[in-house]
Amino acid sequence: MGRHTPAVALRAFGVLTHLGDPLMLAVLGAAVAVLLWLRRERLLSAGWIIALAGNAILNPLLKQVFERARPLHDLGTTPIAGYSFPSGHTSGAMVAYGMLLYLAIRLLPLRWHAAVAMAAVALVLTIACSRVFLRVHFASDVAAGLFSGLSWLGVCVASLQFASHRRTAQPNAH
Repeated sequence: MGRHTPAVALRAFGVLTHLGDPLMLAVLGAAVAVLLWLRRERLLSAGWIIALAGNAILNPLLKQVFERARPLHDLGTTPIAGYSFPSGHTSGAMVAYGMLLYLAIRLLPLRWHAAVAMAAVALVLTIACSRVFLRVHFASDVAAGLFSGLSWLGVCVASLQFASHRRTAQPNAH
């Protein structure tokens, strides 16, 4: 696939893929956690941290279970180290930008929801596609990253919703 992709597209994917880099997601994670904490959104801050940290633990564990080699290519770039399955950039993007969407739905006015949803989906899919176009992952690695990230995201969102519901349903002990 990457062999027939125009050079300008490969350069664009090369830049956009960094939006799923572990360092980028860690910086985003810290910034959002601090902002939520300052807004006194303690539950959401904790949920955000658990979602990102949980994926950062889950993905390498899955890579160790499957031990799949990365695609071989002749693009003249330095080969990427580590196992291929599932794609960490993809699962990380799914969890981080999916959680940002969840936070936006909880905290922003309704008029922003559609725009944030479209941006989150576009980011996740662009990062996912970049991994295949750059030939650092097989399509099945990316599909598994989407699935594992979405699964973990679902657990995190459901847990936050449950905790939030429990918090509001409890009578005051005062």
